[in-house]
Amino acid sequence: MKEYYWELILRDGTRLEIPPSGVDVVKRRMSAHDPINTKSQVIPYAQIEHFRITNKPYGQALLLDEVAQVFNEPQENDDGSIIYKWVTKQVTQDRWNKYYSHHGAYKRVGAEGSMMTVAFRQPVHLVDTNNTPYATDQEIAEINKKY
Repeated sequence: MKEYYWELILRDGTRLEIPPSGVDVVKRRMSAHDPINTKSQVIPYAQIEHFRITNKPYGQALLLDEVAQVFNEPQENDDGSIIYKWVTKQVTQDRWNKYYSHHGAYKRVGAEGSMMTVAFRQPVHLVDTNNTPYATDQEIAEINKKY
């Protein structure tokens, strides 16, 4: 099973990346309303806005994917077809209603406030993880269950 970084989002908009090994400690301290101690600062509980999982894989980077992206060379399956992976994108509810919901290639995998998380398949060599991170195993399972 893949592991992913988590992010601690503070009220001032600061985002801190938390490795999977630190998640239990952060959750435990948050449930007790204790401050979170990082290498560089102590964060009072009152400054925390959200703590959630990201789409950024932890550990060994997806080297083959990165090589394909750097050289813009498609990865191929044994049968010669191009390899695609699920990626996600944040869009507004309005944009989902007016555009994405009308195209079967886009799958809604989450919502938070007025923002929707949309998943779609993209050739590995065209993935820009800064704009369209890989979908998590949980998001992919939800897609497979719904569609």
